[in-house]
Amino acid sequence: MDLVSELRPFRPGLRLPRLSSVAAVAMVLLFGAAVPLALALERRLEIRARAALTSAGAGWAMVEMSGRTGLIRGTPPNETARLVAMQSVRGSSGSGWLRGVSEVRYAPHEMSRDKAGASAAPACSALSKGLEPTTFQFDLGAAGLTGSQLDRISVMAAELLSCSNWDLIIEGHADATGSRDANMRLSARRAEAVRSALMEAGVSGERMTVSAYGASRPVRGSGGAIEPEASRRIEIRLIRRDRKS
Repeated sequence: MDLVSELRPFRPGLRLPRLSSVAAVAMVLLFGAAVPLALALERRLEIRARAALTSAGAGWAMVEMSGRTGLIRGTPPNETARLVAMQSVRGSSGSGWLRGVSEVRYAPHEMSRDKAGASAAPACSALSKGLEPTTFQFDLGAAGLTGSQLDRISVMAAELLSCSNWDLIIEGHADATGSRDANMRLSARRAEAVRSALMEAGVSGERMTVSAYGASRPVRGSGGAIEPEASRRIEIRLIRRDRKS
């Protein structure tokens, strides 16, 4: 037997279909991983942008992220307030392709669900007992709301949607753990979590005044000692619109 005649010539093209299939699968997997990653980055930018608005005292503003573009909605009290809000969002997440907000736009506030039905909602002389004052406490370093807190917010939202003349003051606080700037950001995130939950329940952001105080207003016990656990909190007050100072 002629060994040479039995050997088949090597043809590299025979392996190309297999390599192409592998490459196609890799591309599908890469695309599948890129989509949730992009959404996670967008959500991260949105959380930071909202916290920046809270820290800047722009309680009138709402922000949504589309990729790295921030869209601010709301009715600013003046042009300076609008510019401050846009600047705070633009600088809310540092720089760099993965972290930075590339563009900030402003759009007039769209009518929210409770504002659209404001004409049908009566003015109420009082809300249900137990809603004021409301204090939510948080674990160390945490800003997420618990199930019971979300339930309380749902009840509060229902009251606000049925009474057109009541608004909210949301104040975020932290204990003295960490730096001053970190505590301020944390208290802003806590306040923003409450505002976001109320907005998801249908309450307009224009009915909320949001402030962040960091660790500057700790809770003290009867002996005057600071209580760190009680200081990690959100305080919510319901006020009648016609009685605002």
